[in-house]
Amino acid sequence: ARCRAVACLGAATAAAPASTSQLEDWTREYYGAARDARVRGGQTMDQFLSEYDWFSEDYVLTGPDIGPLAKSDYLATQRGFTLDFGAAAPDLDYDLEGFHADPQNPERVWFTLRYVGTHTGATRLGKLPLRPTGNPILGGPELHSIWWTPEKTIKWETVGYTGCKFTGTNQGFGGLAGLLIPLGVPRVVFDLLAPLAKPLFALSQFNEASESGGRACSPDADLPDWWKQRTMLGVNICR
Repeated sequence: ARCRAVACLGAATAAAPASTSQLEDWTREYYGAARDARVRGGQTMDQFLSEYDWFSEDYVLTGPDIGPLAKSDYLATQRGFTLDFGAAAPDLDYDLEGFHADPQNPERVWFTLRYVGTHTGATRLGKLPLRPTGNPILGGPELHSIWWTPEKTIKWETVGYTGCKFTGTNQGFGGLAGLLIPLGVPRVVFDLLAPLAKPLFALSQFNEASESGGRACSPDADLPDWWKQRTMLGVNICR
């Protein structure tokens, strides 16, 4: 029944699903392209996508606190992001491992990501200067997944689900927060903000749409049909 539900959401096509090794190759290519363009190349999100648009029109991003974000809101968030990781950690990279296909959706691949690098340069978080600390970035495991379409675009991306708060320089925080800790932002900041993050991010869906971000959660009306149909089809629960 669940396989039929996933098919209804658009995973099934006339073509056979890509193999797990093919999904891994696409994922490594995507992360490598993002690293080379956005971190090492200093490109904007629009410059990055001008070479290849990795995101399907019905793309959704989710994380422990952020999302669901529709494609338009996700790209706006990236356009408005000002912290320069290329300046802060020129050697920043991703260690990807443990690729395996979702048993209920052969077009969705799960894997573990660890951020690695060294904080050798200066950058800013808004108006807050982040001076080089020399700290290593040796992130603990974060569980990610990508649902690929047969056309090699991303339909659903999940990020930042940490595996162990006692492992890695991210100290149990995923995504951006986990990267900011080795850049000198005290963990206590995120400990204090964590209880507020989910309600504040959820409320951001009522912010006016902007080309430079402002939303960490998209309004239901802006989310693609496949996302809103998940409960009806028994694929997942709405949260």
